[in-house]
Amino acid sequence: MKLTCIFVVAGLSFVACNTCNSRTLSITVDNSMELYIEGVKINCLPNYGDWQKADAVTLPCAARVIAVKGVDNGVIAGILASTDDGSILTDSSWKCTNQYYAGWETVGFDDSDWPAAHQVAIHETLPWRVVPGIRTSAYWIWTRHYVNGDWTVYCRKVLIKRCSCA
Repeated sequence: MKLTCIFVVAGLSFVACNTCNSRTLSITVDNSMELYIEGVKINCLPNYGDWQKADAVTLPCAARVIAVKGVDNGVIAGILASTDDGSILTDSSWKCTNQYYAGWETVGFDDSDWPAAHQVAIHETLPWRVVPGIRTSAYWIWTRHYVNGDWTVYCRKVLIKRCSCA
């Protein structure tokens, strides 16, 4: 899908270029997840409870936020994701907390007080193995209490607009 990319700087809107492309986000959680794009829950993820298989969803080029509720069933926890073009990877640029806040998954939510995600391990690190569809440069992320600690976490990635100009 091609869209016009509009940026807002100092309260002024302007068109920076004329086209951009959607991408595919591949994501998994050890053990289960709820995924939100732009505050909208993505339903029917066939692998949401199987960390060994990634779910792939189309991420619109105009998307501004990805939000993931991760639930751990014991021992070690993690969220792992990347886009097909590698422009988004799970790492410490994400923010994660164990506290629920109303509207946490929405675009307008202020996560500035949330801590950076804790990088548990790089993809392919034991006890995990390679999850097909996710780049090996992505990190498993969670809060600092990823071993027998925070059973439910809320993680967000605020996206910076990107476009390919014609």
